[in-house]
Amino acid sequence: MEAFCAVGHRIYSQSSREVWLAVRKRVWSRIRPSIKLRLLDGLDRIVRVRDQIGAAAAVSTLPPVQVIPELWYGDGYTYDGCTGPVIIKGRAFFACILPAQTATLEDEGFLRRLMVHEFCHCLWHLTEVVKASDAGITKLSDPDYDQNSDVDDRSHLAAPEDWFGLMDVENMLYTNYACHCTIQNLVGLLGQLPVRTSPPRKYIVDIPIALVDEVITHVRNLTTRTPSGSAESQRQ
Repeated sequence: MEAFCAVGHRIYSQSSREVWLAVRKRVWSRIRPSIKLRLLDGLDRIVRVRDQIGAAAAVSTLPPVQVIPELWYGDGYTYDGCTGPVIIKGRAFFACILPAQTATLEDEGFLRRLMVHEFCHCLWHLTEVVKASDAGITKLSDPDYDQNSDVDDRSHLAAPEDWFGLMDVENMLYTNYACHCTIQNLVGLLGQLPVRTSPPRKYIVDIPIALVDEVITHVRNLTTRTPSGSAESQRQ
């Protein structure tokens, strides 16, 4: 398994070990103090928003959040988040991964909508892991997945109504490309941070991957219930 920023330094939020900044020390040393402060303030904001989402969620443990001090954009898009495996104490967890233009957003309402989107990606992957593990499958890969396709992006989302409270179901973003808020924020950070022209989303997952018992139970309960339409399909 290839983990995001497997080699690097982690700077944790003051209030949670489940939200951190992943950065190589030499990169961190080159960042201006004012930008460092914005990134560190963003960690505490993310913790607060994550807790608010979790308070109304079907499970008490949400995926961790890793911030990478890079700007993700290219071909007319901003890439405002992704998901992928991270290593915590030798175990692999699916995490929400946020670039700097998202992690430094001061609009907590918009940040919440975007984080729910990424959490739905994490939970989609965790659901696939549980199903595969129950079926005796030891490796998952998705070679045809196009990280820049809006159709593919939507196909890899867990149904938010299965996991989150009503407010988050109603307000979740179904696409996170070229969002006005993050574009404005990115413009203010240009020239201050490294740039990545496409988020690092391609990986193979070797099972076992760390799973929380209540997530496993919830996935199995969802799998055995009578299927219903997703919130998005009901809107269309």
